[in-house]
Amino acid sequence: MQFTRSSGKRFYKRLFLVGVEGTRTECDYFSMFNSAYVHVTPITSREGNSPKKVLSALKAAVPRHQLRDGDYLWVVIDRDEWPEEEIELCRVWAQDPKESPGLCKGFSLSNPKFEFWLLLHFEDGLQHTTSKACHDALCAHLSDYDKSLDRVRSDFCEERISAAIHRAKALLGTSDPTDWPRETGKTTVFTLCEAIRQVDAEEQAKMMSDLLGGATDEQHCQ
Repeated sequence: MQFTRSSGKRFYKRLFLVGVEGTRTECDYFSMFNSAYVHVTPITSREGNSPKKVLSALKAAVPRHQLRDGDYLWVVIDRDEWPEEEIELCRVWAQDPKESPGLCKGFSLSNPKFEFWLLLHFEDGLQHTTSKACHDALCAHLSDYDKSLDRVRSDFCEERISAAIHRAKALLGTSDPTDWPRETGKTTVFTLCEAIRQVDAEEQAKMMSDLLGGATDEQHCQ
């Protein structure tokens, strides 16, 4: 279903188009961030899930959405065994001001895979840096986990998201979060989560300011 933004002049949701590899886990996770102020739309590729295909699908989706200046485009991929040149395509695109001017862009990578980011919601992940170890450890925390997060949404509360962000930053250390982690056991997905949270808070504050301003204007007219 395509998201339709409110056409009112006073308020509209800020939009995040997020290109992802998976058709279930990532889509379920990022949909949890939808609110009255932000809408996150995962974009998947029908032609494959390589970084190059994910980026192409995201670019192709832009004309189909009512994007405005200040909205976001973001690529979220796994390290897996993808060629470095494909990963570099995503990084360079995110940092190129000539690409999609007026829109904010970002790039996040989990090494080895997105499940490592999910694992950080529950532990530091230091002992589980292979794909299989990530999956097995996550299943130990989420008995109903089967690539879909529908049955375990309540386990990803705000407190655990904050904990995952803190752990991911600690693991990344002083490395540049706009780059991608070459070592296993690191992820930069927290940069997207922080961006969504920040925009949500900003839009909420604007709405409250508008409401308070409107109330003040009415009082002055009385």
